[in-house]
Amino acid sequence: MKNTFRFLMIICLSIFSCSKTTSPLNEKYYIHNSWLKGEVKSIETKLFEFKLLNDSIIIGQRINDFDFDSYSLKEFNNEGLIIFEKTNESKIKYFYDSSKKLVKRTESFKNDEFPSVIYKYKYNEQDSLTKIIYRNRGYKRTMVIERDNKNRGVKRTDYVNDTIQMIFEVKYDFAGNIIEENKYLNKSKPLKFIKRNYNEINLLITEDIQEFRQYDSLNYKNIYKYNNNSKIVEIKRNYVNDSDYTDVLKKYNSAGKLIMEQWIPKGNRYSVTTTEIFDEYGNTIEFSRKSNDESMDDVWTSKYKYDEKENWIEKQKFKNNKPVVIVKREIEYY
Repeated sequence: MKNTFRFLMIICLSIFSCSKTTSPLNEKYYIHNSWLKGEVKSIETKLFEFKLLNDSIIIGQRINDFDFDSYSLKEFNNEGLIIFEKTNESKIKYFYDSSKKLVKRTESFKNDEFPSVIYKYKYNEQDSLTKIIYRNRGYKRTMVIERDNKNRGVKRTDYVNDTIQMIFEVKYDFAGNIIEENKYLNKSKPLKFIKRNYNEINLLITEDIQEFRQYDSLNYKNIYKYNNNSKIVEIKRNYVNDSDYTDVLKKYNSAGKLIMEQWIPKGNRYSVTTTEIFDEYGNTIEFSRKSNDESMDDVWTSKYKYDEKENWIEKQKFKNNKPVVIVKREIEYY
């Protein structure tokens, strides 16, 4: 069931995520294998325990999942669109129309306690998403998206059966940037308000956020800094004051690709700094967590093997230099 809710959450976030120019609702919605190179027909991911003996890999018992990796089989058509997916929990089918828009998605679960679910997607004449319907048994959730005369998403209303559960509203500036994003429970109860400010070249500079709770409200902001290539190099997240925020630092290589991201909490007596390092393909090669009192100092590293298309087919994962799991991917091409 977790895959279903994760998929639904991705859709929800994409509908009203921040954009420097236009709302992502103006794009056709489909699932493409853009993270893979070449004309991929299928990709199957399997996980195994392993150990090293005199630099030789000893493959152990197969496991279902570890950390962010899990078993899966994905199949794509010759246009790169996913048409079938199988996990340890479910089987998923994807259906598209003649213009490659996703129009239906079905998911059936191995666990009989979970009913099969159906997603349906509706579009307007400009091929922009206007409705998502989710059904299982007697439960129905509908997300209705309203658009302005420029075909930009300005409001989303979520219904459970026929009752309004939540409302999202956004406003744009003349450049098409989303400058306000408001979230309400039911018809009008405020939940979260966001105001965004941009500089003269439409880079997001600050987000002022107000969250409404049962007895009070919480006010904080996100502050963005950029390098000369307009890449984000620092975000002060959840900033309340100079001693209460999380500092997010980003580093890039000479080609402008992200090679490191670090999260540093400020102002807490106990905190854990996380650092993630990426290779030239965007894959994580090191992830570490280190506490300020030195009670935690863990480093996970990953080593990859690639095929002739530069897609990785094997990943060896280590924790503090000890092997923990090996992930193998079998990729079939057209």
